[in-house]
Amino acid sequence: MSRTEEAQQLAGQLAQRLPESVRSRIRGLVRGAPSRAEQVAVEAPTSSSPSDDLMTLDDVYSAYRLFHGRPPDPAGLEFFSSHVGEWSVRQMLPYFAHSDEFRNSDTYRVLVGGVHGDELIEVDRGDYRLLVPTGDGAIGEVLIRTGTYEPHVLNALDSALARGDTFVDCGANIGIITMAAASAVGPTGRVIAFEALLTNANLVRLSAAINQFDHVTVHHAAVADTEDVLVIDTAAGSNGIVNGPLARALEQSRPEVLSQRNLVGSVTLDRALADIDRIDVLKLDIEGAEGLAVRGANAVIAKHRPTILLEYSPDLVERVSGCSGLSVLNDLTELGYTIELLDGPDGRSSAMADELDDLLKSAGRDHFDLVLTPGSAS
Repeated sequence: MSRTEEAQQLAGQLAQRLPESVRSRIRGLVRGAPSRAEQVAVEAPTSSSPSDDLMTLDDVYSAYRLFHGRPPDPAGLEFFSSHVGEWSVRQMLPYFAHSDEFRNSDTYRVLVGGVHGDELIEVDRGDYRLLVPTGDGAIGEVLIRTGTYEPHVLNALDSALARGDTFVDCGANIGIITMAAASAVGPTGRVIAFEALLTNANLVRLSAAINQFDHVTVHHAAVADTEDVLVIDTAAGSNGIVNGPLARALEQSRPEVLSQRNLVGSVTLDRALADIDRIDVLKLDIEGAEGLAVRGANAVIAKHRPTILLEYSPDLVERVSGCSGLSVLNDLTELGYTIELLDGPDGRSSAMADELDDLLKSAGRDHFDLVLTPGSAS
């Protein structure tokens, strides 16, 4: 690893520890500093902002370190030095925020997240093709490098689905599970996908179109236990995480800040799928919101008793859903579901709900992928 790469990695790690208020501010700068007219339109702050101070040479060095993870190059230092004492810090920062070097860096992906502006590569999966963003460290880069992603989940999906089935994908991300399911169920089947990040949802729609999968429906929505507007924050790449309802966020942040974040409507599966005549397989991989989703899906689960593919991350469930991961599993086992680990220490194996947390700790993992199979309700 080069010295520059080490510096960028360190900057990325530091950025992950920044408070959300700081991350939101930098996200706003990346998207462009406001024009003078926009600044006038916003209520004046009670105290002057440091970003309106005239920049110093130290500010230039700090900006290079934060945005590029390196010292200034001679040409850049000469350019910015000529404006020291003339430009404000606010005028300087967009030069860094809009630079190709910053936008191609890991730091950018940590701060802003998502897959905006990434080049798309078409990955041929044999039975279908998938549009994959090149800079998506969460999923896309693995797909491009290996041609697959979480093969144990794909194998379980293939075993659970048959032609003509209906599959519901909660947390479609960039669409690998959605497209695999669409190929498996065929044109006589049906796939319904929910994805909270608009850029991801658009990629799923595009992949469905290039495969002529007319039996795929994509909803740009979060899945939860109430119909509301949620704030969805992005981590590096294409993953998103629920950060609570908009009403609560308004108590802590200004509208100008929130307007730069991902705001999306939530649905409950009980209402969204009320008119569906069958659900054969349900996938829940929504970064800790699985507890919310199950609470909002009691009726459809009891009615259709689908096989459930579940990413089990108890720490995230407690943070996002406000309940224990074990309570979510207990709700399902009380309906007669049995649990299998897809990627446990012994590969695919049966498991009891109350042993999974200890297994995770002993394995040094933060999540397991599970398949829950319906049986007779107790």
